Amino acid sequence: MTESSIRVYILYGSQNGQSQSIAEGLHEDAIFEGIDCKVFCLKDEGKLFDIRKIKLAVFICSTTGDGDPPENARSFIDKLNNLPAADDDNDGLNQLHFALLGLGNSDYSTFCGGPKKLLTALTHLHATQFYSPARFADDATDGDDVTDEWIDHLWDHVKKEKAEIETTEAASSLVEEMKTKMQMHDDDTPTMTSLSSYPDKSLHRNTDLADVKLTLPPLLFTYIHLSPTTTTTTSDCHGDDDVITATVTSSKRLTSEDSDKVTMELELQVDEEVDYQPGDAFEFQCPNSQEEIEFLMSRLQPRPDLDDSAIPQTLSIVDGFEGKQPPRHLPSVLHSIKTTLTWLVDIRAVCKKSLIRALADVTSHEEEARRLRELCSRQGGGDYTKHVRLPQLNITDIVHNFPSCRPSVELVLQHLPPLRHRPYSVATSPRVDPNILKFAYTVVHTAKGGSDRRADRTGLATGWIQNLAPKTQLKIRHRRSTFTLPTDPTVPVIMIGPGTGVAPFIGFLEHGGAEEAHLYFGCRRPGEDYIYEEKLKEFAACGALTALHVAFSRPAAVDGEGHGKYVQDLLRENGHLVADVVLSRGGVVYVCGDARGMSRDVRSCFVQMFADVRGCTEAEAKLLLKQLVDEKRYKEDVWA
Repeated sequence: MTESSIRVYILYGSQNGQSQSIAEGLHEDAIFEGIDCKVFCLKDEGKLFDIRKIKLAVFICSTTGDGDPPENARSFIDKLNNLPAADDDNDGLNQLHFALLGLGNSDYSTFCGGPKKLLTALTHLHATQFYSPARFADDATDGDDVTDEWIDHLWDHVKKEKAEIETTEAASSLVEEMKTKMQMHDDDTPTMTSLSSYPDKSLHRNTDLADVKLTLPPLLFTYIHLSPTTTTTTSDCHGDDDVITATVTSSKRLTSEDSDKVTMELELQVDEEVDYQPGDAFEFQCPNSQEEIEFLMSRLQPRPDLDDSAIPQTLSIVDGFEGKQPPRHLPSVLHSIKTTLTWLVDIRAVCKKSLIRALADVTSHEEEARRLRELCSRQGGGDYTKHVRLPQLNITDIVHNFPSCRPSVELVLQHLPPLRHRPYSVATSPRVDPNILKFAYTVVHTAKGGSDRRADRTGLATGWIQNLAPKTQLKIRHRRSTFTLPTDPTVPVIMIGPGTGVAPFIGFLEHGGAEEAHLYFGCRRPGEDYIYEEKLKEFAACGALTALHVAFSRPAAVDGEGHGKYVQDLLRENGHLVADVVLSRGGVVYVCGDARGMSRDVRSCFVQMFADVRGCTEAEAKLLLKQLVDEKRYKEDVWA
C-alpha cells in the first residue's frame, strides 16, 4: 500500500448489530477488492479515528426509539452538531467525501430518524456525498433488496471517488496502481441436469436460470482456523461485567388452556436491587436449540473435537491473511466448538448471499452447487427473496435442502452473526419489590407447512424461557428506556397495549406515577386471553387507573352475532376525550405491541381523530402527530 493512498473508513452506528454486521461485511469486501480500509464504531471517534482527518468514509447507521440514533452513534452526532458550521474561516468537514446507508422500519412512527440526523449534520458541515442520494432501507418492506442494490454499486463509486481524490492530491502515478476493478465472479455455467424430483420455480430448481451466466458476489475465503488447545479461557459466554444473575421463582400461564395462544409470565428474583424504572427492558441471553446444533454439527466437515464440549479451541488467522481481524463476537480462545455454537452465533439468522456463495464452494454435487450460486447471484435475486429471505431459511435449512453441502466449522463461525440478546419489557415496579422482576411473553410457534424449512420452530427465546424450571439461574442485562412515566405525576397518560403489550403498563400502574391514567387493552376473547384481568380491574377499583377500555376482537357470538373490536375502535369512540387529553392538556401517549399492524393502525387512528376534532386536513393532522413524537409525547415500544 503506497503512502499517498487514500484509506476508506467504514463507520457504523448500530443498536442491535445489523449495521455492525453490514459494516464488517463491507470491510471484508474491501480487503478482497484490494482497498485499504478500516472499520470503526462511531462511538470511537476521538479515540481510534479523527473524523476531521478522514477523506473517504462509508456510514452505516440504524434507528432506535422514536427516531433516535443508536446509543453508540449519539456522541458522534452530538459532536458534529457542536462543530462550527463551514464558512470562509472554517472548512468544517469539506475534506470528507462520504456515502450513507440508513436502516429503519416504516412500521415505527419516525422512519430512519437516526441516519437522517447524521446526514443533516454531515451536510451542514459541507461534507460531500459522493454516492447520492443516501439510501434508507426499510426492514418492513424491501430492506434487504435496497441494501443489496446499494452494496452492489458501492465499490464502483468508492473507487471512482478514491481515484479522483488521489489525482487531486497529485498522486497520479499511483492512481492506476490503487484503482481496482470490482471483481464479480462469473460462474463457468456447468451443464444443468434437470432435477425432475423437484418442481420448477422452487428453492431447488429454476430452469430459467439453467443456462445463464451468473454474476456472483465476491467469495470471502475462510481465514480463521480453530485448533484444540490446553489453554483454559476465562472469558464468559455471557459477555461483559454488566450482567445480572437472576433466579427463576415461578413460571405460569396467563391465557386459559382453551386459548390457542400460550402467553406466560416469568418471575425472577435478583440478588441485588436494580436501579430500573417501569417501562425499562431486560435482555435475556438465550441459547440456540440443542437439536438444531446437533443437526448442524452432523452436516459439518467431520473433525474429532467437534462434539466434545470439554476441548477449548484457539482461534487464529490463516497464513496469508495476517492483516485480517476475526469476528468481534468470537474470543481468541473458545470454551469449545459446541459451546460457541450454543451461545455466541445466531444459527437461525437468515442466510445472506455472501454465506450462500461460500456454501456453494463446499457443495460437492454440481447441480446443488449450481443452484446455490444461482440463489446468491444478481440474476437470482428474485429467487433468493422468494425462497430464502421471505421464508427465513437459515443455515440448517440450507444444508438440509442441499445435503452435499459440507461446510467447515470455521466457515460457519466466520459468516454467522452474533447471537443477540432478546429484550423484554418489565411488568413490575421497584416500589413493590426491588428484587422481583416479572415478564409477560407469548410463545411463538411457526409451523413448517409447505415451506422449505427443515422443521416446525418454536421461538428461540420464548421456547427457551417457557422451559425454565424454578431455581434455574440465568444471566440478564438491564436496558434503560425512554418509554417511562412523566416525572410530573399531574401529566395525564394514555396507554395502548393489546396482548403482552400491556406488560410495561402493569409496572406503570404498580408504580403509581400518574394521577390520571387511561388504558386501552385488547385481546381476542374474554375468559381466554384477557391477561391480568383481575389486576387491571383492581387498579380501576382503587383509582390507580382512571379508565379501563377493553376490546375483544373475536368475542363469542350472541344471538348469532359477534362484533369484534380493536383498540383503535375504542380510541375512535373516545376520540374527543383522547384528543383533549393529548392536544389540550399536554398528555403523553404510550403504545406497546405489534409494529406491523397495531401500531400503524393506531397512528392512523390518531391522525383521523385529530383531523375530526380540529377540523383540519389529514396532512395537518399528521403534522400534529409528528409534533407529539418530536416532543416525546407519543412514545412507542413496538416489535415486528
